[in-house]
Amino acid sequence: MIVGRAVTKRSLWFVRWISVSSVELNGKQRFAALWGNGDHGRLGHGSLESQWRPNVLPSSAFDNQNLREIACGGAHSLFLTDHGRVYASGLNDYGQLGVSDDRAYITEKDKFLMRL
Repeated sequence: MIVGRAVTKRSLWFVRWISVSSVELNGKQRFAALWGNGDHGRLGHGSLESQWRPNVLPSSAFDNQNLREIACGGAHSLFLTDHGRVYASGLNDYGQLGVSDDRAYITEKDKFLMRL
């Protein structure tokens, strides 16, 4: 529960093996929670382990920028901030992360390795 703030929008997406929930407060998306199959680092939690309960990605993972959009594929996730910065994690075998190599990217604790 968030005290003193009105939740104006809550979104929930189910994409194959990933579920994402985000909360918008006063017109700004403050955080995202991802859970599901962690293969290839697709959840952005810094490991390959699956998470079967919502695990919040704090704003510090995005340099304290607010999230504008979240996109999830079968084995990857992309996060767009208000400042236009894109963070990506997961499988990149066909360049779905926007990177020219074909390796998977996972995150370090509270920081994304890939910043596009």
